[in-house]
Amino acid sequence: VPLTGYILQAQRFDLPILFICLPLILIHWAMLIAFELPDYEADKSVRKRTQTVRLGLRGAFILHTLLLMGSFIGILISIMTFGVFARYLWLALPLIIWQNCSYELSLKRRGNRIKLHVLTTGAVGLFALISALWLFGFIHAIVL
Repeated sequence: VPLTGYILQAQRFDLPILFICLPLILIHWAMLIAFELPDYEADKSVRKRTQTVRLGLRGAFILHTLLLMGSFIGILISIMTFGVFARYLWLALPLIIWQNCSYELSLKRRGNRIKLHVLTTGAVGLFALISALWLFGFIHAIVL
């Protein structure tokens, strides 16, 4: 949405905007996979074609891991590229690692609803944290 909004308002595509939005896009996709995990068995039984059902639990885990690794790399690139604007993004890196470990634990203990709740809450928290850190970095760079 931010990338589309920028393109519509600026009437052009700038590569830096893609690098700003890319970690958020990847984390949002991983968040959607985390949201589908609690309903996996029910969705599978009624043949609902969610991403997690189509990929299976193992395939969804692999995609989730790749998306989080991509966002991790995207954040590191953003920190090196945008410097002062991205100075706080490193604070989200431990949460990215934790989110991936939480997903793996959820696969091992599928019946444990508490773990699934922690997984989905962590996914939302990660997305919100990275958005807030970008915003804080921009505001801090402009004020200073």
